Amino acid sequence: MDALARRSGLSRQTVYNHFPHRDSVYRASRAALVAALREALPLRVPTAAEPVAGLGSFLGEALAAFARAEHAELSRSAELDAPFCPWIADYYRAQVTRPLAGAALAFLPAIGMPASPAAAAELVAMLRASARPGAPAPALAAAELAGLFLARLRAARTPLARSA
Repeated sequence: MDALARRSGLSRQTVYNHFPHRDSVYRASRAALVAALREALPLRVPTAAEPVAGLGSFLGEALAAFARAEHAELSRSAELDAPFCPWIADYYRAQVTRPLAGAALAFLPAIGMPASPAAAAELVAMLRASARPGAPAPALAAAELAGLFLARLRAARTPLARSA
């Protein structure tokens, strides 16, 4: 709290007037990261005549959001700080991954796919794996990710031919 007061140019008492303890500072900082990130997440359902293009647009926005410094810090907090702040992983899921999965879930019928929560969760996992904060580009471009995801969905809908 002393370091925060020095860096902010405030007195220690002023900091304690706003934040009664360190955990409240941490919570406020994570809430600010979520607020900035939520503005960038594509939480509306886009419509498009071409499924891959529409999904690619949706994924492009999500990849751009995941490439932001706010997401990198928040995601890192959810992974590394969980032993000390058990609520942070649930907070990340509630504020970032679940809303994004919900938008993906609503988008699936628009591209002719069944609204499967498992598929939406898989799409978010693919996004997180492809996004590389600080890198010049994601591991997979949005169109590549869309094509891969649609191919996986189509393959899951097609029963495997059994050999006799």
